Amino acid sequence: MSPKSSYGCRDYRQEMILVGLHERLRRSDLSEEERRTLEEEIRRLEEERFR
Repeated sequence: MSPKSSYGCRDYRQEMILVGLHERLRRSDLSEEERRTLEEEIRRLEEERFR
């Protein structure tokens, strides 16, 4: 089994962080700055996750 095919605590944690960030992004009361910050964090985590 290759290291990429194993699923561990770190993977689960990253997924849960992404879920939370996506949920926060759905809120309608966010400022543009908050929205951009969330989008950047999501993009960064997804890049890291799917390398």
